[in-house]
Amino acid sequence: MQAAALGLFGVVLALVAWILVTRLHPSRAEALGLGLAIPAPAFTLTDQDGRPFDSSRLAGKVWVADFIYTRCGASCPTLGAQMAALQKTFRSEPGVAFISISVDPRHDRPAVLRRYAREFGADRSSWSFLCGDADATDALIRDGFKLPVVRVRVPEQGDLADIPHSSTLALVDRHGKIRAYYEGIEEANWPKLGQAIQALLSEP
Repeated sequence: MQAAALGLFGVVLALVAWILVTRLHPSRAEALGLGLAIPAPAFTLTDQDGRPFDSSRLAGKVWVADFIYTRCGASCPTLGAQMAALQKTFRSEPGVAFISISVDPRHDRPAVLRRYAREFGADRSSWSFLCGDADATDALIRDGFKLPVVRVRVPEQGDLADIPHSSTLALVDRHGKIRAYYEGIEEANWPKLGQAIQALLSEP
């Protein structure tokens, strides 16, 4: 009886130790901005190869979403370069994925997104460029990711366009919860985002 009690105590002690080691310390979580737990939206869009991309493919992974368009000359090149750097950092980690959702889906068809992906040297096995119906995409960003959407009529200007959109990135954990938002054009946020991804990979 005593041996059994000691054995049970040992199991409990080991479990507590495991939790303490693997769970992100509250102060660390706060420092990285990981205080949210908003359910990430389910969606089906089209990827750069013209294939359906269902959000279920992201299940069990830590993933980052940003919102771009290929004719953007302001924030999007910065977002793309930083996403490329993050992908390189986590290239050997199959549990991390990246998605870039176009806010200009009428122009950014799959072939356009495929060329854009090549510009950033994207490894499309873990970084997908997505498009869909404009109204549905707006609803996904606004109601699903809880980010502002401004849809304006943009005159056709060839390779030039100015579409107001959010440069905020959403970080989602392996349980499908949005844990943090990061302003993508603030350079100081990128190292923090990398640390946050690593922290979420360490969570149970």
